[in-house]
Amino acid sequence: APALWDNGPRWWLAELADAAAVRGLRPDLAAIAALNGEDSLGLAVFARSDEAGHAWVVRAFCPGDGIAEDPVTGSANAAIASALLAAGRVARGDAYSVSQGREVGRDGYIELRIDEDGEVWIGGRVQAVIRGTVEW
Repeated sequence: APALWDNGPRWWLAELADAAAVRGLRPDLAAIAALNGEDSLGLAVFARSDEAGHAWVVRAFCPGDGIAEDPVTGSANAAIASALLAAGRVARGDAYSVSQGREVGRDGYIELRIDEDGEVWIGGRVQAVIRGTVEW
């Protein structure tokens, strides 16, 4: 069932039937914004994947913050990992990969590891889209 998870930012999490359901989702952004209100950052949907290269697919929607769909979301993926750990679907010491962002043209690949203390670690490569410096 969808649930609100708090790992700093609060995310509504909803597991869908399969990767195709996640990939084909056409979100109602106004409804998601209304759901979030001031209680959460957004809605993250996820499902197991049988596609090569990753175990899960994720999409994260944050229309209340002006982000229709975030291409890669560390906090949402950390919340999902924590929910999976709490449900016994992953274990301490496990590592897995996630695909997120393909639907917005930014196919992200996220690596997650859950250490023996149950802490979630997130990494992966980035595609820099802006560089800059600030002189103070």
